[in-house]
Amino acid sequence: MKLTGIYRLRWIGVFALLMGALAMVITPSAWAKYPQDKNIRVIIHVPAGGSTDVMSRIITSFMAPKLGTKFFIEEHAGAGGQIGYTELSKAKPDGYNIGAITTMSCISHEFTRKNLPYTLRGSFIPICQWFDDSSGLYVLADSPIKTLDDLIQTAKKKGGKMTCAGSIIWGVHHLHMLLLAEAAGFKMTFMPSDGSSDTRAALLGGHVDAAFGGVSDYGYLIKQGKLRGLAIARDSRFKDFPDWPTYKELGYDIALGSLNGFAAPAGTPQEYVDLLDNAVKETFQDKGFRKASRTVNMALVLSYKSGKDFRDTLYKLQDSLRPVFKKYYKKK
Repeated sequence: MKLTGIYRLRWIGVFALLMGALAMVITPSAWAKYPQDKNIRVIIHVPAGGSTDVMSRIITSFMAPKLGTKFFIEEHAGAGGQIGYTELSKAKPDGYNIGAITTMSCISHEFTRKNLPYTLRGSFIPICQWFDDSSGLYVLADSPIKTLDDLIQTAKKKGGKMTCAGSIIWGVHHLHMLLLAEAAGFKMTFMPSDGSSDTRAALLGGHVDAAFGGVSDYGYLIKQGKLRGLAIARDSRFKDFPDWPTYKELGYDIALGSLNGFAAPAGTPQEYVDLLDNAVKETFQDKGFRKASRTVNMALVLSYKSGKDFRDTLYKLQDSLRPVFKKYYKKK
């Protein structure tokens, strides 16, 4: 049947009304699948060159083809991680802004800083954990300090003038130093930096007597014969470092390390968080990723946890350390 004149106009009007109604029923998310043709920003709160920065780049490079998008890293280092965390907490919660978070900084800041614009529970949604990096104590290989007891006795003789490097005040390595100093009855001067790359440089350059840091950042230097590990804060020795004693073996109940992972700003849709989490999970099953991690000496500390498990771990850790930070922060 051939429509003419007014009938054709009526049918065009009816069709337009139907399409308008359909557009109201179908939500925007149904038209476009996340992530779209848009890069995902990754906010890093520590300087380039450290384990957090390196692993963020490697992991996202393997996530990108799985999600059909690209990631770009933005360094927002400074103020012990506060600059980066502030940037992440204020970022648009649209799935295109994520960031790295590390313990103890993401846990300790709200206990040790005033007028902080973020909290762990209120500002971030953990996406996943990607490594668990035990904290160690190191000296130069040619240092006259050969054992943990040597360091303790030397520190006691120097009366607080002995220096040690570590990343971020009230971070895991600062807490490591505080716990050891109290347990062994000595004082050291802590020289903080915003990241492990600066801490390593301070130790290797002979600017400090010792350093506290993750095995991922220092282990390879032990293998190269440049450093000596005096003690490692974990329950058992690493198979890769059979001569590196644990604190528990040496009579000190100290076991702690840095948990690293990704988080999104609060308000990010859970479906986007889950998609990102699953991409990391698939990345950990990728042989190419494992090879790349070994190349940069990170394979030893890889430890995946889902967003829910990572969140629960962080919350429990924060609750357990609340009285510890309250005790030590009073001494500042």
